[in-house]
Amino acid sequence: MATKENKQTVPATSSDKELRAMQNTQAEEMQQIIAEVEDALKKFGVYENTYSPDERMRLVSVGIKNFGFLQTAYDSAQMNPALVPSFLDMGMYAWTIDDYRRKRALFDLLQNFMRIAQDSMIASGDEAYHYSLMYYNYVREAARQKVAVAEGVYNQLSPYFKKSKSKKGNEEPTQAQVERDVRALLHGTKDGKIVIENETPAALAGKHKVLDEIQTGHVEGKITSEFAEKE
Repeated sequence: MATKENKQTVPATSSDKELRAMQNTQAEEMQQIIAEVEDALKKFGVYENTYSPDERMRLVSVGIKNFGFLQTAYDSAQMNPALVPSFLDMGMYAWTIDDYRRKRALFDLLQNFMRIAQDSMIASGDEAYHYSLMYYNYVREAARQKVAVAEGVYNQLSPYFKKSKSKKGNEEPTQAQVERDVRALLHGTKDGKIVIENETPAALAGKHKVLDEIQTGHVEGKITSEFAEKE
């Protein structure tokens, strides 16, 4: 008479339990922080302003970069009341200075918070990528061995590792790519040539035609990427 096979699970060690407990605590703390930040954002939303890019640039240059001037002018107005025009509300003036200080302190705090959050996110992402790569490599090898289901999973994951297609020959390179290639030519690390043709006078804001043969032309040498490296 056949006996039923008993399946045994490996009991978690004390170190595993401590790790899981720590992870659960961290997850709960993170959710609490997110909830508190969302609540604070709702409260602070009443101060939101909608500025155009030009308005924002102008306001930033005046109100932030020149705060030394604002503070000095306010201090001077306090010490020289005879010079303060009658239409200038000193109470409102003082409030705007103090309100800026409070919000600047909040901004600095949030910047530090963002830096810590970003560093933590990067670290977690790196660890997650490491584990994902371990799984992907195992699936890839299983697909090579014709393991059932593995090929379908591999086809689902493999597109993330395909290199982007090189630029078509009729597409002009970007300014950043041209500048990079110019530096490469000057330092002798690339082969090729760059030709810039001005199709209309500069005074009429005409466009330029750029022929970057490092990017699109044929040069002899070993091709290792989208460029021709000198051997």
